[in-house]
Amino acid sequence: MTLDGTFTLLGEYPASMDTLAVSNDAGYAVGLDSNDMIWSYDLVRGTSQVLVSAEDADALAAAQGRRYFANPLFTPDGRHVVYGAGGKLMRIAADRSGPAEELFGVENRILVPDSFTADGTLAGRLLENGVSGTQAFVSALEPGAEPEIVAQFRGFVETIRISPDGRHVAYSSDESGAAEVFLRALGTGSTLPISAGGGVDPRWSADGSQLYFVIPRTSDPSSLAVVDITDDGTVAASPPRESVARVAFVSWEYELAAATGQFLVAGWMLDEQGPRTQEIRVVTEWFDDLSRRAPAPR
Repeated sequence: MTLDGTFTLLGEYPASMDTLAVSNDAGYAVGLDSNDMIWSYDLVRGTSQVLVSAEDADALAAAQGRRYFANPLFTPDGRHVVYGAGGKLMRIAADRSGPAEELFGVENRILVPDSFTADGTLAGRLLENGVSGTQAFVSALEPGAEPEIVAQFRGFVETIRISPDGRHVAYSSDESGAAEVFLRALGTGSTLPISAGGGVDPRWSADGSQLYFVIPRTSDPSSLAVVDITDDGTVAASPPRESVARVAFVSWEYELAAATGQFLVAGWMLDEQGPRTQEIRVVTEWFDDLSRRAPAPR
């Protein structure tokens, strides 16, 4: 996608997606819809299938007293999808060749998987009272693993994204009074503001040298911004450079395929009759265009 908002249309999702994740090879997407059903979408063939059904959500509500699936993600090898189910982390084969299995769980908290490091360590959030008292955890992706708490946050934390090397987490929080993106070092706990004037939905580049986030706006289209991250003993970030506008979307979710550098965007489109079916579009080769128009300071 170029900076004028040009997309390549890949297809239409059969339901409105509340979350979106993409496999590292950019061949598949997975999302959670508003009915707590988890869908897998083949971006090449344009086909979809249900991985976790409404009946599975009903069974969760009966067993745990809450109907709450969270943030399905592809494992780094693309063979499985993991997702939160109340206080449990579940795993299911991406082709649904077998039943879902519980990997581990926590008591009296909601577990939300968020991202993986380059070596496959999972990072996520543990929520108390629904949205407050957020903790960040890391864990091996194996049955019976015990999540390690690595950070405690103030305010509402919308998402956390661990860096590919596992040394930092980027997160969006209202701890400063408005939604902004921050970077926290897991070793020292030091925190670096990334956005100014609003920021949500951080995403890392595959090598950890850049961090992307959305600048939300109410009157104008929101846009995607990028900062350069350096760490020569002290982590630093460049000023944000604005890139791609939400030109055509009413609302959207986006994800970055680490292995290909492609962005996948799913959102509601507008036409003369109003909102249309949610569509999936892929963003390709936009970074070269961004680099020409908004080069990093030297």
